[in-house]
Amino acid sequence: MAGLYRALLTSASSVTKNLTQVSSCRTKFTKSRVPAQVFEERAKEHDMYGGDPEHPHKLHIVTRVKSTMRRPYWEKKVVKSLGLMKAHESRVHKNTPSVNNLLKIIKHLVSFLKGLKPSLLESLQLIFIHALQLLQFAIQLLFHYPC
Repeated sequence: MAGLYRALLTSASSVTKNLTQVSSCRTKFTKSRVPAQVFEERAKEHDMYGGDPEHPHKLHIVTRVKSTMRRPYWEKKVVKSLGLMKAHESRVHKNTPSVNNLLKIIKHLVSFLKGLKPSLLESLQLIFIHALQLLQFAIQLLFHYPC
């Protein structure tokens, strides 16, 4: 009985060895099915989205508009790294390839305000500083001349 078992075991192992040797090599090679659109020039997209490749905008204003609940952990990690944990709160980020790659991961969760030029940002800062100075002056007047 033991001899019969040993004979079956060795014959079964030799059959499986032969099957694995046959199936391990690939016998059919097919042509790549990458569409031709992938290799086309994308310069025409600049006109579509209002971008200018010669003078790109310097900053992105990014606002998270969708929740990160039931989203994968890597999207939550990117949202946290960009400082977008609170919804509908805007953040300013530089237009660099590293930031753009992160924004591509979460583009379905955020909205962008593109085209912010540094001159516009400086003028907004000046307006904000002037408004703060006016508020401080008004507070000083209220303390000196109470109603």
